[in-house]
Amino acid sequence: MSEAFTRILLALRRTTSSGRFLPEIDGVRFLSISWVVLFHTIGQVTFKFHQHLPDSRFWQIIGAGDFGVWIFFCLSGFVLALPFAEWRTCGGKPVRLKRYYLRRLTRIEPPYLVNLTSVFVLLPLLARSHRGYVQEAKHLVASAFYLHGLLFHRTSSLNPVAWSLEIEAQFYLLAPCLALLFLLKSTPVRRLALLTAIALLGFTSGLLMFPIWRNTLVPFLPYFLAGFYVADLYCTSWNRAPRRQLRWDLVTILTAVGILIFLLPPVNTLHYVDNSFRLGKVPLAFKIFLPFLLIPFLVGAFRSRIFQRFMTLLPVTVIGGMCYTIYLYHLIIIAAITRPLFKLFKSGMALEPQLWITLALAIPAVVVLSAVLFALIEKPFMNFGAAKKTLVVRLAHLHHESVGETG
Repeated sequence: MSEAFTRILLALRRTTSSGRFLPEIDGVRFLSISWVVLFHTIGQVTFKFHQHLPDSRFWQIIGAGDFGVWIFFCLSGFVLALPFAEWRTCGGKPVRLKRYYLRRLTRIEPPYLVNLTSVFVLLPLLARSHRGYVQEAKHLVASAFYLHGLLFHRTSSLNPVAWSLEIEAQFYLLAPCLALLFLLKSTPVRRLALLTAIALLGFTSGLLMFPIWRNTLVPFLPYFLAGFYVADLYCTSWNRAPRRQLRWDLVTILTAVGILIFLLPPVNTLHYVDNSFRLGKVPLAFKIFLPFLLIPFLVGAFRSRIFQRFMTLLPVTVIGGMCYTIYLYHLIIIAAITRPLFKLFKSGMALEPQLWITLALAIPAVVVLSAVLFALIEKPFMNFGAAKKTLVVRLAHLHHESVGETG
């Protein structure tokens, strides 16, 4: 990489309030957001022309890319559990709940509100049908408070992908209570409790998938708890310094294959291949075993050699660190790219060339525009506390200088 490009990437790298940076996490975020963006990009074409994806494993894998959101849930479980696990199991720094919740508010909420407000204002340009600002205002308010799914029982008309952010918000509120599990002193008992909870929640949510549950944390909690389990491993078994071994590359590959087996036909014939996922009708095995498979997959990101090296490449971690901005804006960018293309596609072009053209144009646009939006909107809020302290110090310094000059 050139020196100038490296400087740009370093300027875009995510900052953390704790000062600790785990590049493997952003590496897995890169995989997750890439899968989601690929999935939504091809979905624009198949949905528009009411077509099924080409019958090949490659397109079926991309067509299962919504599972990237489930991987995000597992990562959130790991990231939020880690400070609690360090505190309770390693004698680390105590977690202050006021700071915990304030951090979530100042880090997550401002970029989200900017996104919702921007979409709301530009809705006549973005939406195929605009019902008017008065009608959309209730969706704006409900989405801003992460209540749209609970109140309207469907995705937000302003940003459909925000459904997962509402699930994340429920988890943020509940995570400190779930983290009381780390008070259990016995490591085997604690881990057995986590594994039992994952299995039972997966089993019950699979059997009792009532519509009222669909927009709650309940059916997704096993994925968050899988992240809790890896956080326990990180703090106790690895002593916060995982040792990398080549055998974990093999484990990661086998785990990825296992995940795909559950996601693709013939095991999962009801999953999206035509953009018509029927929530709650996936096989029971999907709900029980997939959270367990994410545990060795996430472990592999830390303990493998080749996979870990890829996960920690600078471009990979930078794009992964921008995943929140990419997630918020990628649908809008993809829609803007594909609308002019649809006129070309109506001329009778075969589906597979349509998909490749769309991917070739949309993916670079998503990355570049998201990088700009990330730098302008999200990055300033990543370490809000430190920025506020710096501002106070600078203002105090300026005040001291002005007093000295007038004196």
